[in-house]
Amino acid sequence: MIGATVHHAAQTPGAWANLREAPESIAAFIEEVVRLDGPATGNLRRTTRDTELAGVRLPEGSTVSLLWGSANRDEAEFPEPDRFVVDRPNIKAHVGFGLGKHFCLGAALARMETRVAVDALVRATEHATLAVEANTLRHKPSLMIRRLQSLPITLD
Repeated sequence: MIGATVHHAAQTPGAWANLREAPESIAAFIEEVVRLDGPATGNLRRTTRDTELAGVRLPEGSTVSLLWGSANRDEAEFPEPDRFVVDRPNIKAHVGFGLGKHFCLGAALARMETRVAVDALVRATEHATLAVEANTLRHKPSLMIRRLQSLPITLD
């Protein structure tokens, strides 16, 4: 999450300075990163009985993949869902850490360590820029975890 947050802060015009000048906004910035580019892509569940979903019959015991990225881009919940908007009124309505009894036990720790790291970086440096073209960044191959292979940035 630290890498994804630094990536978005380096790519979003004015974000680095805004985060330094208003450190209280770091938490909301992190929430929007989790919504758009969270560390978990989804979860697997099993049906407990025969059911139907979108016209497809699913027998009891079927494996279903819940995709957080899709839910976090629901236009009914998030207007302009593909746009990075830090001041969304429902900034914590995402399911980037799961939901209910399956909510990530490490969510509070992930938020805290990301906030502390980003706060230290923005206070110690004036700017962050990607050292490569954004379209050359690659994510590690994984069905359930989303993270960059590397994040070449320039801090000054």
